Amino acid sequence: MGLDDGVARNLGLALSLARLAALSLAIVLSALLVNAVGIIGFIGLFAPLLAKMLGARRLLARLMLAPLIGALILWLSDQIILWLTRVWMEVSTGSVTALIGAPLLLWLLPRLKSMSAPDMNASDRVAAERRHVLAFAVAGGALLLLATWVALSFGRDAHGWTWASGTLLEELMPWRWPRILAALMAGVMLAVAGCIIQRLTGNPMASPEVLGISSGAAFGVVLMLFLVPGNAFGWLLPAGSLGAAATLLIIMIAAGRGGFSPQRMLLAGMAISTAFTMLLMMLQASGDPRMADVLTWIAGSTYNATGGQVTRTAIVMVILLALVPLCRRWLTILPLGGDAARAVGMALTPSRIALLALAACLTATATMTIGPLSFVGLMAPHIARMLGFRRTMPHMVISALAGAFYWSLPTGAAGWRYFRIRSRRDCFQALLARRILSICYVNRAGKKRLCHIYVGWQPCSTRPTNYTISICCGNIL
Repeated sequence: MGLDDGVARNLGLALSLARLAALSLAIVLSALLVNAVGIIGFIGLFAPLLAKMLGARRLLARLMLAPLIGALILWLSDQIILWLTRVWMEVSTGSVTALIGAPLLLWLLPRLKSMSAPDMNASDRVAAERRHVLAFAVAGGALLLLATWVALSFGRDAHGWTWASGTLLEELMPWRWPRILAALMAGVMLAVAGCIIQRLTGNPMASPEVLGISSGAAFGVVLMLFLVPGNAFGWLLPAGSLGAAATLLIIMIAAGRGGFSPQRMLLAGMAISTAFTMLLMMLQASGDPRMADVLTWIAGSTYNATGGQVTRTAIVMVILLALVPLCRRWLTILPLGGDAARAVGMALTPSRIALLALAACLTATATMTIGPLSFVGLMAPHIARMLGFRRTMPHMVISALAGAFYWSLPTGAAGWRYFRIRSRRDCFQALLARRILSICYVNRAGKKRLCHIYVGWQPCSTRPTNYTISICCGNIL
């Protein structure tokens, strides 16, 4: 299975059965581990990679060396936990393993072998290229307006379902329009950022969350709450922007030696995202009362959106989206791979830096508005591609409409389903994403094959009924 699919088939390997068997074995081992000791993060990614870099090229050698490396990292983490318990507080082993593995992976990134990104359309069959982009855009805009009107006027009160109109609608508008518009603008920005990242990396499963920009912005906000005394929510946007900028700087430093290859950027983003997530979990587990102020924002609630915040977000969104057409040529060539881009005279490093910075700014702005949890950056580009829009600008436009519409559903449903409590919009978005991602098949050469997708559940707030999805994609390395 480590070879090309065509070579594996010529050797007589049943790819679907082999992948299903290997994935089932990995799931069973992971389930046994979680049942025995809980969630231990990062060892499954770092140990095999380090074993390969130490010279274990064959599968048998890696199977023997990787467990030893994993055991060594876990032992080191346990010793650090014993020391932290004496000087600070008790923390989980999984958090420490992630905090150890992330810097080590960033240090080892320059030593990884670079690979060119494949064509995103080479391995799956999508609809024929659409030519009537304007008609689809107008239809999508009309559908989006309809969904927005439903989210604004339809709801539930103590007497049941109702359509608001007249005086009641006027009274509800100051409460509803800021969060609806904030969600729509965030959906547009995250969808465009997802398109840029997928085309930049040549990986259709890449998203803003994979690069760790959302986690970096969230960590910047939480760190600000611990450093600034009093009511610090006025510093929300600057702190989140600095966190996103710091994440972007780390990615540039870690991936810069390889000319900003897609594989290095994805691995650096995964390492940073894991480290920031574990740090946030440690701060939440500390029981500090200041964490309660930011839990609603982390869980993805739009109830704190105000008219002034929406106006500022709209101005930034217009400026950033105006830069996207200027990058049209880069976004058209980069999915073909680094070799093809060099052949047509394209400067890879400056173009990748510019696109990465643009995607980071879009993601940071959206994160400051609605929180760090989202699946729009992953799903909206896929929806546009499945509809047949593969050229750069049509792909961007339809993805933006799909992202805005995709956000309107959870925003309205969060108020319809539990109208007595402040429901988390991202939790409903996660439920919607689960329906789309739980059964995912790719049609290739007339046959069905199972994607390398693992869907898991994690608590996304203090309520036991609120969950979000974590996705681990194969074929990233």
